[in-house]
Amino acid sequence: MARHEHHVGSFEAKTKLSQLLRRVQDGEEFVIQVRGKPAARLVPYVPQPDSFSWSELTEIVAKLRSQVGETVSVRELLNEGRKL
Repeated sequence: MARHEHHVGSFEAKTKLSQLLRRVQDGEEFVIQVRGKPAARLVPYVPQPDSFSWSELTEIVAKLRSQVGETVSVRELLNEGRKL
């Protein structure tokens, strides 16, 4: 699905910020322009997980081991990842 952005000037964004925020909460996106040039994007907040739980981490390691075989250690995987 294509994303539609609305363009607003910085003065309008300042004076109508609360209205813009309500619309952003409903999924709309805005590009704020300064002198006709894009300067910022106002988009809905999407929380990002900042860490994995222990069960998620062990699941990831188990999946990796099944893909590469039991003969590869976690240390080797870490060292290989650093090379990339």
